[in-house]
Amino acid sequence: MNLGLLYKKVYKDYPNAIKWYEKSYDMGDSDACVNLGILYKEQKDIQNAIKWYKKGVELKNYSSIKNLGNLYHKQDKNIKGGAYMIGLLSIKPEKKKKLLSYLKTKWKLTNEELKKAYKLQKTLVPNPYTGGIE
Repeated sequence: MNLGLLYKKVYKDYPNAIKWYEKSYDMGDSDACVNLGILYKEQKDIQNAIKWYKKGVELKNYSSIKNLGNLYHKQDKNIKGGAYMIGLLSIKPEKKKKLLSYLKTKWKLTNEELKKAYKLQKTLVPNPYTGGIE
């Protein structure tokens, strides 16, 4: 992982950064998915960014789930983005009130959109949060 960071941040050598991040992923490091997602997003390769964030989602990586939700939100796919954001509650259920407030105030999601996002997240995020949406 550190070699990937070195190649990306210091040398701006993205092919080698990708190579080392992928090796780190192959060794079970879920943070490699986040770093690959970010790298591809910065390179405007959204399909590969999504691919790597989804690999992180499968590994229940909090940052992958959050970044993927925000990426979909920036593409005006608010239900899908909201679904991933609600999926964060499978990892940190204590953040429910704060997260719902964020989605309502910052993303401007309605209660109906939140309900749709909640239903969708059950199919997208492993071990979905089952606390319901008020």
